[in-house]
Amino acid sequence: MNMINGWRRAAFAVGMALSASNASAELVKAVVVYNKGCNDRFVVRTTIGLTLIQSYSVRVPTEGSTLIGDFNTYGFVDFYDLNADQNGRGYVDDYMLSTDRMVEKLRDKCS
Repeated sequence: MNMINGWRRAAFAVGMALSASNASAELVKAVVVYNKGCNDRFVVRTTIGLTLIQSYSVRVPTEGSTLIGDFNTYGFVDFYDLNADQNGRGYVDDYMLSTDRMVEKLRDKCS
């Protein structure tokens, strides 16, 4: 029951943010797989690959956190962090990346 309420809150929060920006989006679930050593950038894994995001939130989501948002597109994205029970905002630098390509991106952006 709690998990269902959490998903409803997440869908509502992200839905409200998207409707406020008048954008259509494909919401997906993603897991944070990397969040250290690159300033305010973090990496999430979606079903189609890795996504590099620059955080515009107060805090960068922790590794292992589950996020709901439109991570398979470029540009600004609003997301919901299920673990922290809070909304966030970020900028998708790149998406649909392999592990090797992500390593290259991190070297480029973080050095």
